[in-house]
Amino acid sequence: MILASVITYELSKRLGKHKAAEMVHRHAVSSLEGPGETVLPAIRVVRELRRHAEVALLHDAGGTSIGHARSRAFSVALEGDVDCWISIDDDTEADPLTVRHLVSSLDRDTPQIVIVPCLLRQDTQCLNVTMDPAGKLDRVTKTGAHLRRALYGGFGIVAVTNAALRAIHEAWRGLDYVDDDGKIRSGVFVEFIRDRWWFREDYAFFDRVPSSVRVEALCTGHTDHAGYKFDLEQLENCPHIPRPPVAFAG
Repeated sequence: MILASVITYELSKRLGKHKAAEMVHRHAVSSLEGPGETVLPAIRVVRELRRHAEVALLHDAGGTSIGHARSRAFSVALEGDVDCWISIDDDTEADPLTVRHLVSSLDRDTPQIVIVPCLLRQDTQCLNVTMDPAGKLDRVTKTGAHLRRALYGGFGIVAVTNAALRAIHEAWRGLDYVDDDGKIRSGVFVEFIRDRWWFREDYAFFDRVPSSVRVEALCTGHTDHAGYKFDLEQLENCPHIPRPPVAFAG
């Protein structure tokens, strides 16, 4: 089973949390759309995932702390013993073939993270990924997709296997916390500052990934982030987010 998690701050603020939750879950399982409703890009990805695997949807209807919301989703996936957790930003989409490539690249028992790169929402082109300069050899999936080693990535679309969930939690048990509902969860996305460089929640997460977990970027397919479309085969021809000056505390 795949756990797909989606945060909908803007939608929840506009419709209210209960109405937003009802609409998101309805759109994820059917084509029934009410008057004036628009299916979120992330939910179209969830629909495509359902073509390849059983999918459970975790919808956060408006968490204002992104690090807290992502840590909660990570923990729910870990507790649920799912095959894979896929985090999808509400305004980010991958086409059907790209989703197929992503699913084909994952194995429950292999500690791996796959980033599906997309453009940042800004005038100057920049991808939300930092590639590993030492990772020159591609891994090719059975669907013909290429993957290459990466170091950091934004959480537009990111997949984390069961083995990776367990390895990361085991390495960072000291970040366990009591959540609002009284359950103990893992705060692996909590932000921090090191040498005057702010590690926001996505950087903080990847900085904590143990060396036993393989981090890769999908290099075949197409993504769309709020209208900013990108061909993943052009990954090497576009600027990437920077690598922190002092990296990998874990």
